[in-house]
Amino acid sequence: MRCLVLAIVATLLSPAVSAEGPVAKIEGPEVIAIGQLATFRSASTGAESLAWLCLPATRNWAVDSSGQCAFLASGDGSGGFTVLLIALGDGRLSVTQHAVAVGTGPNPEPEPQPEPEPEPLSPLAASARDWCLAEVPVDGRAAAAKALVGSFRASAAKIGPAMTPRQIVEMTFAANRQAVPGYERWQKWGRRLADYLNAEHAAGRLVQPAQYRAAWIEIGKGLEAVR
Repeated sequence: MRCLVLAIVATLLSPAVSAEGPVAKIEGPEVIAIGQLATFRSASTGAESLAWLCLPATRNWAVDSSGQCAFLASGDGSGGFTVLLIALGDGRLSVTQHAVAVGTGPNPEPEPQPEPEPEPLSPLAASARDWCLAEVPVDGRAAAAKALVGSFRASAAKIGPAMTPRQIVEMTFAANRQAVPGYERWQKWGRRLADYLNAEHAAGRLVQPAQYRAAWIEIGKGLEAVR
């Protein structure tokens, strides 16, 4: 074996063999993943016999009975190997080497993550959105709805514990008119919202400042869904 290795080294350092002699050639991957089994095939010409070597030596290496193929299992670690193929023919020797890197391939693309499902809207939020889509002209609607989101949230933050329903509504109406130029285009939407608020107030479900604050936040969520 020592003599064979020395002969191989000498051949690798010597000029290429003549065209009449055998030519050793390896076909196989240059990069393999950790745990992958790689196959290397001889594409040599003019060879009467072939011999394979793997450096560094590893028990995860095998050659088939025909000598035409060799197999390398990369194991569970990264690094690299050199596969050598010696072609013998007509009293001549040809050696080629094939570098194999292990575990250095490109990282796989991460699996795309599905978009999170939007939080379902409350009945009030859904109504505020639907009334907008049905009653407000589409031109400039999305931008105005975004402005009203800020108005309702700011008004909700200003609702004090001693404020009456009338004071809350008047404060919010004034803020909405200031936030959206041409607020008159939202009159039909405003009427439907007012009808809902009046019905909730009459039923006792919209009386306390905290209840108005919660309602204003839900209206903002509904308008935020307008596209």
